[in-house]
Amino acid sequence: MLRGFYLLLLFYFGLPSENDTIAGMVSVIVPARDEEDVLQAFYDETMKYLPSAAKEYEVIFIDDGSKDETLNVLRSFLQKNKHIRVFSFKRNRGKADALAYGFSQARGEIIITMDADLQDKPSQIKKFLNKHKEGADVVCGWRKDRKDKQKMIVISRIFNYLIGLVFGLKLHDIDCGFKLFTKESIQNLTIYGGLYRFIPY
Repeated sequence: MLRGFYLLLLFYFGLPSENDTIAGMVSVIVPARDEEDVLQAFYDETMKYLPSAAKEYEVIFIDDGSKDETLNVLRSFLQKNKHIRVFSFKRNRGKADALAYGFSQARGEIIITMDADLQDKPSQIKKFLNKHKEGADVVCGWRKDRKDKQKMIVISRIFNYLIGLVFGLKLHDIDCGFKLFTKESIQNLTIYGGLYRFIPY
């Protein structure tokens, strides 16, 4: 039922086409669920660094069915910044659907995904863009100093080791939400469930 509703949304709004892409623009996609306590700090930090890193930019927030004041906080950003765009799901549909919908709405030639909990540092955006200028179509972040519970850190390390062993993908932190993609590199990308963890494989 929810999957059908999601496909209906994509049909209504339309997938991005060549005409939808704005040359030189950077689109930052931020899924958020029950993040009312950190969103203002994330917004302030992002606005401190993003405008100087990209001449043309937009920040797309996807409220993933939050039960707190996340959506109202996001709406307050709309009132003071023309570069902000906000979409909201009535129910929690998961990070994969939030990212997929953000991809469908992004107008930038370059797309950056970030989590809103500030483990992804907006101060690093320029480094990601510099890697793109060097020729990279995909850039993956690394939460070197994670602020998660030790159990989650151990599980993540095992996961990364197994992915490297099975697929030969040598990354420190494949599950990191901080990534850069060119618009071209995601045109045929389909993600659902937990598959967002395997990007860029």
